[in-house]
This record gives sequence, structure tokens and C-alpha cells, in this order.
Amino acid sequence: MLKIDILALLNKYSADKHQLDAKTAIRSSLQSLQPLITSIEGQAILSETEYQSHINTLRQCHSALLQIKQQFNDYREDQQTLKTSLGRLETQIETKQSQLDKEESELGKLVQLVAKRTEEIEKLRTDRERVFANKDPETEDKRLRDALEQAQISQTSVQRQLDNAEHMLNQLLDKQLHVTEQVTIVQGTLNTQEDSFKLILATSDFADEIDFTNARLPIDERNAFRQQQQHIDYALKQAQSLLDATQKTLADKQANPLTVDDRETLTQQQSQAQDEFNKRIESIGAISQRLKDNEDKKTTKQAQLDAITIQKDKLQVWQQLHKLIGSSDGKKFRTFAQGLTFDLMVTHANTQLQKMSDRYLLARDDNSPLELNVIDNYQGGEIRSTKNLSGGEGFIISLALALGLSQMASQNIRVDSLFLDEGFGTLDEESLDIALDTLTNLQQEGKLIGVISHVQALKDRILTQIKVEKLSGGFSRISGQGCHKVVSEKIS
Repeated sequence: MLKIDILALLNKYSADKHQLDAKTAIRSSLQSLQPLITSIEGQAILSETEYQSHINTLRQCHSALLQIKQQFNDYREDQQTLKTSLGRLETQIETKQSQLDKEESELGKLVQLVAKRTEEIEKLRTDRERVFANKDPETEDKRLRDALEQAQISQTSVQRQLDNAEHMLNQLLDKQLHVTEQVTIVQGTLNTQEDSFKLILATSDFADEIDFTNARLPIDERNAFRQQQQHIDYALKQAQSLLDATQKTLADKQANPLTVDDRETLTQQQSQAQDEFNKRIESIGAISQRLKDNEDKKTTKQAQLDAITIQKDKLQVWQQLHKLIGSSDGKKFRTFAQGLTFDLMVTHANTQLQKMSDRYLLARDDNSPLELNVIDNYQGGEIRSTKNLSGGEGFIISLALALGLSQMASQNIRVDSLFLDEGFGTLDEESLDIALDTLTNLQQEGKLIGVISHVQALKDRILTQIKVEKLSGGFSRISGQGCHKVVSEKIS
């Protein structure tokens, strides 16, 4: 049964003669499956090797059948496509046959027309010989053609004038008719309104027309209606005047032709016009060439602009890198890195500065990232340069920066001592008090503060002192707490 089923599928998809090799391979494979079929029918058990071999053969047959099925489906699709194309070609053949029949019919008509025209030409040749017996036909033909051309020119000119005059006349007549109709309508309306007015007046509460007149519309509305009537009358007069002028113009044009020049003059004018026309054509050609050159230049310019745009896009990347990290020497990046540390130092310095005075605040200079400006809160937040600070202000700012820098260093290393060398002599009394209060607070925090100065106010406020006294011979002597004299021993 297995063999019969495979052969049935093989016959089902056997539609292409190019599949003979695949079919032959499948049939030969089926011959090798005979032991499997015999074992299945006899219900005998095969060995695993034989069983696996038959399974592989069946898989190959299955793959070959799937390939044949796919080829069969492709063949069937191609056959359907060919049928569709064949139907389309048959339709086109029928259409072409119809066109051919129609053209053959028209060809027959043309043959009949040619025969008819030939007879007419023969008749015309006979008539010409009878009319132009001893005359030169070419001379007569030229004379008649010139006369006909002149007549046609005159006819065209007069016809154009007549058409213009008739057009204007028709417009005026239409306008006159329209105005007349409006007048008729207005007159009819007026008569109707008079009759209606009399009837309504008889049934109204008005005693007479005078009583109605006293109760009629205001003068402005009556004037508006009167102006409308005057406008209609004026339009009617204008139309009549325009009609009379048009009729007069038409009579003048008919009495006086457009031109009285002879043929030679008109020929010269035509030649001049033709020369002018040729010049204009040449000028147009030159302008067209200039326009083409301009378009070529525009194309070249656009290509250059596109190249510039591409270069700008490439440059944008480098500009962005330059903006972020600076040039190749690393100066901008170093400035940026130093600015971070500088900002931290300014923050610590402002913290110390607030403890000394609420007047000043340090800020980085926008133009020079590593330089300082001072914000003076007592002057409305005025930004001042450090160059115009007084001695006392500069000392306070310097002290705040020194304290801020020491606080930064104390994050990794403990800094418990601070020595100030001079600078107090330039301070005014208020600045001196601020500086000493700040140093006192630092001392209370456990820091050792050393001040080197000759200012008497400092001597009075600092209890622990080490004095330096100048002696003769270039020697000096120090005295104070913790100081004692060192006796040198003589070496024998």
C-alpha cells in the first residue's frame, strides 16, 4: 500500500517532462523499499540498521515528492499566466483585425476619392486651356493671386473693423435694452404703486394724501430713492450717447478705409516688419543662450554650495569637539578642569567671606574663566573688578581666598596652622576689626593662627606674642612665651 500511495502522488504531480530524473530516482528508491513493504505485510521485524536505512530512503522520497509538488505548482502557475497572456494577445489580435478592416475600408474610399479628384483635375485642365488660350498661365495666376491677396487683406481689415463696431453696437444695444427694461419695470411698478396707494389710502386711516404726506418717510430715505432714479436716468442717457457715438464711428470707418497705401508700400512695410521680426528672433535666441549659460552657472554654483554644506557639516563635528574640549594643546580643557577647582575654591571663600562681612561676594569673570570679580551688595549688586579694590577690601578678599584654599586642602590633609605676614598696616579700623574677629573665630575652632606685623593695634589685642628685637652687629633677639636663651658650649 505504501508503494501504491507514493506512485499515486507521483502520477498526480507528473505534469512536467523535466521531472523525469526525479521520478526515476523515486521509482528506483521504491524498489529498494520492497523488503520494508514485505516486512510490513508479513508483520516481520527488521533490524535497526535496515529499519534506519529504509527510514532514510522514505525521507529522501518525501523530499523528492515535495520538490516535485513545488515544481508542479510552479508549472501550474506558469500555465495560468500563459493562459492570461494568451487571452490578452487574442484580444489585441481582434482589436488589430478590426482596425485593419476599418483602414481597408478607408483605403477604398481614398481610392475612389483619388479617382474623383483625377477627373476633376482633368476637367480643370480643359477649362484652363479654354480660358487661357494664348495667355501665360503663370503671369495670370500671379496677377490673380496678387489681386486676391490684396482683396483678402482689405476684406480682413474691413471685417475686423466691422466686427469691432458690431460688437460695440451689440453691447450698447444690450445695455440700452437692459436700461429700457429697468425703466419699464420701474414705470410699471410706479403705476402699480400709485393704484395701490389710492386703494390703500381709501381704506386707511388717512383722510387724504396731504395727511399721508405728513406721515411719509424721512427726507433722507426719499432723497436716496430720488438719487437712485437720477442714476437710472443718467445711465440711460449715457447708453444713448454711447450708441450714437458708436454708430457715428461705424459710419466713419466704413467711409474711410483703414489704409489707402499701394501694394508696393505695404510690401515694404511687410518687409520691414519681417526684418524686425527676424531681429527679435535673433535677440530671443541670444537671450535663450544667456539663460542657458545662467542655468549652467546656477547648477555649478549649487554644486559648490552643496560641497560647502558638506564641508560645513564635517566642520560642525570638529567645532563641537573644539567647543567641548578645545584645541589640540589642551588649554581649553585644562581651563575647564581648573575652573571646576576654582569654582570650589570660590564657594569655600564665599563661605568664609560671609562670616567676615555680608557686603562682598566673589564670582568668576564671564570673559576670563580663571579671574575673579566682586559683587558689592551695598552698591545694589554692582560687579566690581578686583583691580579697583581698596587695601582693606583686597586684604579681606585675599584672607577669604586663603581660608577657602586651606579648607580645600584640609579635605585630604589637616591644616591647623595659618600664618599671616604683614598687610595689616593698610587696613582701616573697620577692616582690621573684621580681620581680627575672623582670626579669633578660627583660633576658637582649634587652629593655630600666626600674625607677623608691627601694627600696635594688633599688639594690644593679641596676648600671646613673640617679639623680635634688633641688636647691634646685625643680630636680633626674640623673647616671649616658650622662648629661652640657648647657651652655646665651646668646643675645646
